[in-house]
Amino acid sequence: MKKTILYWFAISAFSLSVSILLISVILSFNTYIREVSVSGPFKQESEGTKALHFDLRSTLPFRKLLSTGGDTLQMPYQSTLRITANEIELTSSHALHDQIRTEGNGAFSHWGDDLIFSLPSDVANADRTQLLIQYTLRLRPELTSMAIIVFLFSGLFLSGAYITRFLRADWRGKNETYVLIGLGCVVFVVALYYPVKERKTENSGYGHAAIDYLSGWGDSRLKRKEGESDLDFVLRMNLTVHKATYHCGPTDDRRLVEHLVFILDDYFGRGGTLSSRRQGFLTLDLRCGLCHQRAYIFAQSLVNSGIHAIVQGLNGHVVTLVELNGTKLLFDVDYGVGPIDYVNYDAVEIRNLYYRAGVTFPAEVADFIVTQEDDDEYYTMTVLNDLSLLQNRLLAVVRALSIMIFFFGSLMIYLGFKRMFAEKRLIE
Repeated sequence: MKKTILYWFAISAFSLSVSILLISVILSFNTYIREVSVSGPFKQESEGTKALHFDLRSTLPFRKLLSTGGDTLQMPYQSTLRITANEIELTSSHALHDQIRTEGNGAFSHWGDDLIFSLPSDVANADRTQLLIQYTLRLRPELTSMAIIVFLFSGLFLSGAYITRFLRADWRGKNETYVLIGLGCVVFVVALYYPVKERKTENSGYGHAAIDYLSGWGDSRLKRKEGESDLDFVLRMNLTVHKATYHCGPTDDRRLVEHLVFILDDYFGRGGTLSSRRQGFLTLDLRCGLCHQRAYIFAQSLVNSGIHAIVQGLNGHVVTLVELNGTKLLFDVDYGVGPIDYVNYDAVEIRNLYYRAGVTFPAEVADFIVTQEDDDEYYTMTVLNDLSLLQNRLLAVVRALSIMIFFFGSLMIYLGFKRMFAEKRLIE
């Protein structure tokens, strides 16, 4: 290949884009945490509300290149920001903005590069108030997107030229090898995402779902309908998640891409009981899972709509605990059962509910609920959200690598056939 100005420009663009993408991947695993301290009083987000606003861009170095990793419409739970006010940590993260404005009580939202927050009731918005903010640095999404485009175009130019020269130089008569390599790459990518087939029946049980899988947090079925009360919404979500998923082990009925994420999480995750291999998927790539996985999806769908919900462990079973108008209600999305009054329960009625749901041993499941002395939250929503976020990031990395492998395989097939046809024309 003649080393022209265009060649050196492509080399420079390719190297720069690879460097940017590597930095983006490294930062996505929370490798650099920035800590800043700011003093009050803080600007009101809107007049007459409890919400305050702080522009995190003012604390950023290289603000044209970096971001603070806040939530977005595509990644509504990616922020890992932590905040303390006068040494009191605010724990109600990812709160709805209307909730922050009306209720306050330390709720906050890290959206984009903006921090919308409220102070605890015993902390005044005064000059003596000190905020300690910790957030993870990210590359700006538009910079990463541009790097991907440059990588693909410069890679196409360079790989096409080099592979063509390689084929012509030393491998005459062996172009079939390159076609096979290309086919292997394409088949590998297709196999990664080849769907597991399950039959759909009226009820969601073992090995099948009753309705179409959830497509993401933006799925219209997860949105509150106009005029729908909190209780009606919770009841509908319980049945929706129950029917759109089914019961299986953490590693059962998984596509190859999900098994690959398990392997990557073994190296990059927390390990132990909080590994993806132990907990299973907590993303909406979930097709099936154990009781805690389905309970998390259900709980998070409620939290997204401003309803307080946690994943509750019953020392043998996991359900979702929802608080509505001061009443604690249990919902068992694994069996589509609920609501069950967590305080003023009726043991006989609980057994009847599980019996009507088709549970083989309703009395045993009901005993998990009745014996409450060993109940506890099944990890916090923050911990489960962190694992879900890591899984989404690993899926994104695998998806990007799959595109590259598919692109490389397609190019190898094209060049291999092109060379074979060229040789055939020369012989004729």
